[in-house]
Amino acid sequence: LYHSSMNRHSPLRELLNYSRAIFVLLVIITFGVLFGLSRQQGQLAANQNELTQSQDSNQKLYEQAESAEQEVLDVAEAFMPQAAEAFGEPEPEELDVVPPAPFMWIPLGDNNQFEGLHVVITSFCLGQGQFLELVAARLVLFKTLCLPTMLAQEVQSFLWLIYVDETLSPDVLEELEGLIQGRSNFKIVQRSGGVINSSITTPQLMNIEKQFRRAQMDFFGPERPNAIVITTRLDADDGLHRRATQEMQIAAGGWMADR
Repeated sequence: LYHSSMNRHSPLRELLNYSRAIFVLLVIITFGVLFGLSRQQGQLAANQNELTQSQDSNQKLYEQAESAEQEVLDVAEAFMPQAAEAFGEPEPEELDVVPPAPFMWIPLGDNNQFEGLHVVITSFCLGQGQFLELVAARLVLFKTLCLPTMLAQEVQSFLWLIYVDETLSPDVLEELEGLIQGRSNFKIVQRSGGVINSSITTPQLMNIEKQFRRAQMDFFGPERPNAIVITTRLDADDGLHRRATQEMQIAAGGWMADR
């Protein structure tokens, strides 16, 4: 009996028992690690699939935008001769006052002559420059729809500020600058950093003097007491009728003259 009891509690038997326990524990840990890796691989595969679908969707949008560009150009080419014949050339205003800046205007009214400042504000992919497919599609719409309608405005006495930020690639910025080259009343403005939708970063929330400072321009504010200041927001993928700025300025001048 004494010999049997010693065998049951011998160091060798205890070592074997510990070894079995450690082996079972290692098996459990191994299965746990493998299960975790399997779940991670599944999640990575799902994320990759979602990214691929997003890229495919963006590519389709870009292709649709390219197709729309050609359609708009074809329609515009067919319509412009008819529009020119229908509307004719606008009659120039006879002014005895010279605006203090080329982009300002002097409406005529019964309440004497008065100065006007018309600023059109456009944001181009602010905070979205890293989405290359979106930028490419938006650039197509800008070149096809937005820019041509601004170039075609019959009255060019307005200042167009096009806001960009540091997320936009240098290549796209260079292309934008080339598109407006030679237009003294078109200006690309770098938006400074800050909190989104604050008065620091959102152009529409800034007053006119701040807009001029952002554009690194001297402020040519209206000097007469009965002056008019108009601000117009134009999205980069929208356009205006060729007489839009003219009609807005006429309406504002008529309102001032009736006061």
